[in-house]
Amino acid sequence: MVATLFKQAGLKPMGDNGGFRQTVPLHETRVETSGTRFAIRRPDGSRTDLRFLQDVTIRATDALPAQIAAPLVFRGYCGNAEVGSDVAGKIVLCFGGRRTGMPGAAARIAAVAAAGAAGLINIDDVGFTQEQPSWFWPVAYARSIDRRGAAPVAHAALPDIRLNAAALPAVLA
Repeated sequence: MVATLFKQAGLKPMGDNGGFRQTVPLHETRVETSGTRFAIRRPDGSRTDLRFLQDVTIRATDALPAQIAAPLVFRGYCGNAEVGSDVAGKIVLCFGGRRTGMPGAAARIAAVAAAGAAGLINIDDVGFTQEQPSWFWPVAYARSIDRRGAAPVAHAALPDIRLNAAALPAVLA
């Protein structure tokens, strides 16, 4: 049907075998539910488990470490000045806001990576009203699909974790 519309519009086929279709080689990376666990361990030995794909998810890259265990520190919106130089080897907890004047996702990742952090946890911004954080299809957040051979994402080895705001009280308990 689409090819017919293209022909009617006077478009010339430039795809595979002189047609309107073109093969695009893709590469999928995903974090499997089976065997994936997230937990907060406290100095007293107690532990709070977080449900993968309900409470927490992670940016899927080919460079993720198999395991991460590090102290957790909070740094607000995680701009360069807030992150500071004392987060090396730690997991940095940040507000994951998309607000004017606040660092966006790429800026938070860059600041945390530059400071030598072991990981980043972004708390969903419950006050963001243009587009509410969605956890209806969380499996989509644990996979990425790129054109095969594309450059890797920035700081691919840095675990970039997303925390459902509803799970924050359990993390802070």
